[in-house]
Amino acid sequence: MKKYCLILMSVLFIFSVVPVKAEDNLAGADLFSTTLKYDHTFITPTLAEMMEEFGQDNVMLQLAWEDYQQISEYDFFDLTTMEESGVTTYLDVLRDFTPSYDPIEPFNNIYEDGYSLISFVYKAPEGDLHPERELEDWAMIDMYFFDDKLVYSGITSLSLSFHTYNSFPQEDVISLLREEAAVTDLTDYQEFEIYALGQVKSDDEFYYGLGFPMTEIESNHETYGGAASLVIYDDYIYSGIPTNFDEAIEQGFTTIMLNSLIEIVPNYYFNIQEEL
Repeated sequence: MKKYCLILMSVLFIFSVVPVKAEDNLAGADLFSTTLKYDHTFITPTLAEMMEEFGQDNVMLQLAWEDYQQISEYDFFDLTTMEESGVTTYLDVLRDFTPSYDPIEPFNNIYEDGYSLISFVYKAPEGDLHPERELEDWAMIDMYFFDDKLVYSGITSLSLSFHTYNSFPQEDVISLLREEAAVTDLTDYQEFEIYALGQVKSDDEFYYGLGFPMTEIESNHETYGGAASLVIYDDYIYSGIPTNFDEAIEQGFTTIMLNSLIEIVPNYYFNIQEEL
């Protein structure tokens, strides 16, 4: 799986070349809301509500979340049953996905070994700075394909401000993992703020990745930023991978979640691929 860890790095160069046109200043836009045209059959109502209430204060992430509802119309390749009938393909997404923030141009590429990526990057207008971070907001929708079949989709903030005073304590993340706690227990913490949400399908069920900033403690008791990527199943914390700041920036939440989901969820597809 190490070969997939570097995929997101190839996306980073587009930050300076993706054209985005917005005549209105978007600062102060409404909070997250669900587009009523779509349902949440592909995301549990619990996770949808958490995303809308605890998603990062990032206007571009809010716009991307609205567009992300279109994923409900897509059919994921099941990593366990490996049923291929009706599965959404790479070309289906290029043809049908319609971002609302014009003109979002997809970054897409087909790689060796049969995998491919489509990313829609959302960037605030130049000079439209977040009032607290004093940076332009960014977000991204990613879709990964293997052998032209949709395997993973995710939404990620690219405004990764890992503030030590506003990060989830690592020891509490570990405690919740040990307890196999309900995902809603995360919302009891004032520091909780969602940066990323992703998903794969296995045995007719969805497994979700949930990313948020986390504080780590060094041996000298100084704190610094890190990240948590939790695997959620049936609205419970199924597994998790704490990540330090450098790894989170180098790989990105999308790649971290993709790797953790594929390695953790029950699946035959990638086991077969590794044996070939």
